[in-house]
Amino acid sequence: GRLIDTEATRLKQRLLFGTLMVAGFAGLMILDGYLDGSLTSATTTKPIQATILCLLIILLTIGAQMEMAHLIAKTGAVVSRPIVITASILLATGWYWRQFFGKPLEFHLYYMLFVCAFSLFALLLYQGIRIGPGGAIGNCAAGFFAIFYLGFLIGFVLGIRIDFGLWQLLMFVFTVKSSDIGAYTIGSLFGRRKFSPKISPGKSWEGLAGAVVFASIVAVLFSHFCGIMNLSSAIIFGAG
Repeated sequence: GRLIDTEATRLKQRLLFGTLMVAGFAGLMILDGYLDGSLTSATTTKPIQATILCLLIILLTIGAQMEMAHLIAKTGAVVSRPIVITASILLATGWYWRQFFGKPLEFHLYYMLFVCAFSLFALLLYQGIRIGPGGAIGNCAAGFFAIFYLGFLIGFVLGIRIDFGLWQLLMFVFTVKSSDIGAYTIGSLFGRRKFSPKISPGKSWEGLAGAVVFASIVAVLFSHFCGIMNLSSAIIFGAG
């Protein structure tokens, strides 16, 4: 009985925290859209969009790289946190800086190549000066992986916001978060059949079904009320 009460308490806390987090994010994004003109006809006079989102991404990147550096350290590899964090921020915010140059695709591609090349050079330089030749390949590979994995992927959030719009970004975020909530809720209440016990013992087929259903419902609601995509595409997007 006590175990059931504990699980129920955890479920309520996670649902409450998840709801408040998403609501807070949505509020900030709507404020961001209002300030930069995305929600009004003033967009043409305020071409620089997603400034608040850019600041949030910088903070998120710093926190994620601190955690990544901790995980990398457990493998025995050594990375320079200042280099990794700086390079990741530059990659993650590439879409934002692109706006200052008229949004040319060529600028973004050259920018990404420039950041990747010089971040690798900085890692090699740090390795040579501070550590020496021992473990050079492993250390530099781990650092570059952290930079590209987090910096490059997080950058797509800004890309969705700037190139597609505010409501498309909120649809993406709400769909992903609802998938997580659906998986945890249905998995906690009805999970019996383990999805992959060796890799993730807590995952279940029932939780997977809950994730698909919750995400699909949210995607369909956004597509219907915001006119983002047709019904079948929304279901596929949510289920994916």
